[in-house]
Amino acid sequence: MNLESSIVIQRPVEVVFAYLCDFSNVPKWDPTKSEVRVTPEGPVRLGTTVHMVTSFHPLGLSMKLASTMEVTTYEANRRFTMTAISGPFPVQFIFRVEPAEGGARLTIGGQAEPGGFFKIAEGVLINRVKKEQAEELQRLKGLLEAVSVT
Repeated sequence: MNLESSIVIQRPVEVVFAYLCDFSNVPKWDPTKSEVRVTPEGPVRLGTTVHMVTSFHPLGLSMKLASTMEVTTYEANRRFTMTAISGPFPVQFIFRVEPAEGGARLTIGGQAEPGGFFKIAEGVLINRVKKEQAEELQRLKGLLEAVSVT
């Protein structure tokens, strides 16, 4: 399962990238995420791990899934990749920020290999994840554009 979405945010690349790399911001733009813990403390770099709990409601069920992601590629103000080192199934997220007219284009891509229940419900999940990802990007854009930049 591969997904990719992008949006132009009227802020400099450095501002968008810094906001993404402050993982304490994640629950602000992705309300399904909670209990975000980063190891080690300090700036994001290769090997940084992020433990998150995701609230998930597939097919009317209520679930909480814990996962730990590791930053496996990192290019300051350009891109970083997070790969699951624990969780319900293998997944990788790629965050790219590049200059665009009027600001920065943020692209978030995801690759996952769901198994078990998640494989059975893959078609439903893809549509739901696409919708949620579009909402998350709009929320992120709203948060970043509401902050004044000097």
